[in-house]
Formats: sequence, C-alpha cells, structure tokens
Amino acid sequence: VMMRADRMGVRKLNRLILSLADVVIRPDLGDMSWLDFERVDFAVEQGIQAAQKALPEIRQRRRSGWLWRWLRKRLLNHLSLGEDKVWL
Repeated sequence: VMMRADRMGVRKLNRLILSLADVVIRPDLGDMSWLDFERVDFAVEQGIQAAQKALPEIRQRRRSGWLWRWLRKRLLNHLSLGEDKVWL
C-alpha cells in the first residue's frame, strides 16, 4: 500500500512539473521499458528525432517564457544596459 501511494504521489508530481514546462519532448519509444539497456542506441536516436521535431516550438518559446524574461531583466540590470543595447 505504501509503495502504491508513493507511486501515486510521484505521478502527481510529474504531472505538475510537466504542466509548468514550456516544451515537453516525448520520444516514441514504443513498448521499450526502462530496463531495456541493450536498446539505448534506439532510445537516443528516438530522443534526437523528437528534439529535432520540437526545435521550431523551442525556438519560438525560448524567449517568451517567464524564466527567460526574468533572467534577461536580471542580466540587463546587472550590466546596467538598456533594452536597446542588448540582442537577448
């Protein structure tokens, strides 16, 4: 019962974390299990393909997320630069 409750908590936390992400990349691994160590090359290739497919969305969102805006503002303040002097 405790293990099941723990898994339920982990799933709920994972859903929360994913809901906060700007982009989620989900490679198509079919029926592959996390124990399929001999299929690592396949998993990596699928991950590369999924990341390449997501690149347009990543590029679109990379400068629109709250974290990017916060970091940019902190950097500009730290460097004492105006908005017109930085390409970020």
